Amino acid sequence: SVSIQWNNNNNNNNNNDKKEEEEDFVFDTIELYKDDINTKLPDVILQAQDVILNHTCKEVSSDVIQVTVHSPECLDLVLLDLPGMVHTRGLTESESLVEDINDLITTYLSNPRCVILAVIAANVDYHNSQVLAMAQKVDPETKRTIPVITKPDLVDVGAEEEVVELLLGRKMKFEL
Repeated sequence: SVSIQWNNNNNNNNNNDKKEEEEDFVFDTIELYKDDINTKLPDVILQAQDVILNHTCKEVSSDVIQVTVHSPECLDLVLLDLPGMVHTRGLTESESLVEDINDLITTYLSNPRCVILAVIAANVDYHNSQVLAMAQKVDPETKRTIPVITKPDLVDVGAEEEVVELLLGRKMKFEL
């Protein structure tokens, strides 16, 4: 089975007025079972995201949607899907969007118990990777950083060897 719950990380709401407002933003723990997981899980996650974003009135929140899989075949493992890094904002987005995302990512990357899956597009030079730069700041010995290369079909002709060299640890050393 799978259970989904919202962990409200906004600890600034200590007065009674705020607690009454909180009641408008309820996301009860939802249980899904084997037959419903593939069809209903994406919609339930979107529903939880809507509750959180309506609650915070921002595009990014430190609140966590926790999806827990219960099965005798599963090991205990926590995966966090963080927003992608951005460098600018659109006309209708908050002025703090870039900073909010960077702060959220930095919070998790700074946790020494966190394994960093540094997702890098194969068609982008790894020297320009913001996630690798941030990972190097918090994990200079790369003991907990794993490069994950996406979009291998988009690698420029002649640049394939550079991607292979990175993955083999000849361009950067990765312990994991």
